[in-house]
Amino acid sequence: KEVTPEGKPDKNVFDIQQGVAIGIFVRKPGVKRWTGDTAKVWHADIYGLRENKYKTLNLLDINKTNWVAINPADPGYYFVPEDGSLLSEYQKSWGLTAIMRENGWGIATRKDYLVVDFDRTRLVNKFERIKVISSTDAVDEFKIRSSPHWDFHGVHKEIVKEDVQSAVVPMLFRPFDVRYVYYRKFMIERGDHRWPLMRNFFSENIGIITVRRVEDQASNCHAFVCDMPSVLHSTSAKEGNFVFPLWIYPDERTGDLIEALETEKRPNLSDDFVAALQAAQGRAVTPEDTLAYLYAVLYTPGYRDRYADLLRRDFPRVPLTSNTRLFGRLVELGHELISLHTLQTVPPRITGYPIAGTGEVVKVRFGIEAGAEAGKVWINDAQYFDAVPQAVWDMHIGGYRVAEKWLKDRRGRLLTYDDITHYQNVVAALARTLAIQTELDDAVDAAGGWPLQ
Repeated sequence: KEVTPEGKPDKNVFDIQQGVAIGIFVRKPGVKRWTGDTAKVWHADIYGLRENKYKTLNLLDINKTNWVAINPADPGYYFVPEDGSLLSEYQKSWGLTAIMRENGWGIATRKDYLVVDFDRTRLVNKFERIKVISSTDAVDEFKIRSSPHWDFHGVHKEIVKEDVQSAVVPMLFRPFDVRYVYYRKFMIERGDHRWPLMRNFFSENIGIITVRRVEDQASNCHAFVCDMPSVLHSTSAKEGNFVFPLWIYPDERTGDLIEALETEKRPNLSDDFVAALQAAQGRAVTPEDTLAYLYAVLYTPGYRDRYADLLRRDFPRVPLTSNTRLFGRLVELGHELISLHTLQTVPPRITGYPIAGTGEVVKVRFGIEAGAEAGKVWINDAQYFDAVPQAVWDMHIGGYRVAEKWLKDRRGRLLTYDDITHYQNVVAALARTLAIQTELDDAVDAAGGWPLQ
């Protein structure tokens, strides 16, 4: 799915999905091992259709190739041309892992068919049933599959002892898509090393979800927020998602410590970063405002465009600013983004659902008349959501086109009133997100542009 610099298709030369690089390595005669001499590296690209690449490769040899000399540099030593000044500028920013040191992958159940459901009551009833029948009967009734590192017959003894109501929790599965999971460590194959991180979301919390590197060309920055546990692919289908919680709660919880926990939690912000931010702003900044600032920067289009290639390689890096007015504006917009993306705040709805019917999601498609700015999202031959802006339909969060993905994941289901309302709220939140992104760019441009001062 890559494209040429002009935006045209860039095809692979082999029948595989991944991209291909051809490396030609030359060793001097008589040199048997590395001696410490600096190697020379040259680079050349061939873009376009497969047939054209074949012709070019047949005509060229090493001496005729239009090589560009490059100097791979720390930390990545990439064998592609780079803007050294831009890399140096970006490296001065704070890496997210240096800001929020406690982080980790989202949950991978490896058995969604058993422990996940759109409907909480149905999932609770399933495990209440599993508790009162034998493990053999449960395997037959619910088609439960064991694996080399997980055996249901042993796990069943633990399920019998559990309170099902408390074990079933909401979990972020995709952007704006909350489902329910029977979440206990013994249900996770090989144990659940995500538990120490995810337990922080059993109390009031908010966290940033992002990825270490981006493969999907639809987005150069994967970022979303969660106020509950989340799964490994909540923001990207290809890359494993990492979660950065704002608050870390104590490990030990005895008795009824709800009030105590509110005071014992600590912000997941490194001392070095807190000190640098305070020095830049000339005052202490609350953890909540800090997270809002980070999130606002990650959603600023100018930031994503300027550092596009660098954002695809590693966790995002966020620059600080000493401009108090700009900082305040980004914090304000960051809070609004967080509220929108957790649907704590819902803008006025912009879409309708005018046709009565079964509400069954059969085939999702988007239709728009030429020259129009909004169209219809059809869920079957008769029913649709109207007045959906083209930009909202096309909008990606991480690796997902949200307005399409949410509905496609419900193919074969009948949309309830709450489902219809939720989808309308999501469309409104996406539209407002696009508007906020324009405001973010305007705020940065008014303060002098990138890099932030």
